[in-house]
Amino acid sequence: MPYPAPAPEQVTTAGGFLLVLSLAVPVTGVLLAFVAGGRKAERIALTTMPIGLASAIAILVALQRTGAPLVYSSADGLRRWASHCARTGCRQR
Repeated sequence: MPYPAPAPEQVTTAGGFLLVLSLAVPVTGVLLAFVAGGRKAERIALTTMPIGLASAIAILVALQRTGAPLVYSSADGLRRWASHCARTGCRQR
């Protein structure tokens, strides 16, 4: 029995990883700054700010190109794995 196709709003778009990047960079920077402490925290903050700005600009560019919202679905990878297992039986070699 074939599996139904996923709904379009549940599939990760081409620029969806940018959404994860825009969250991961500042969180990683804060954690690194907390662990490093002192003067290193300032350097870490000065490094992560331009990366965050670049990811924000990349999101804006992706929105301008597609004209549609960016979507990241963490379940998308799970769905691909499940469909692969359904086809192959998840046999391990």
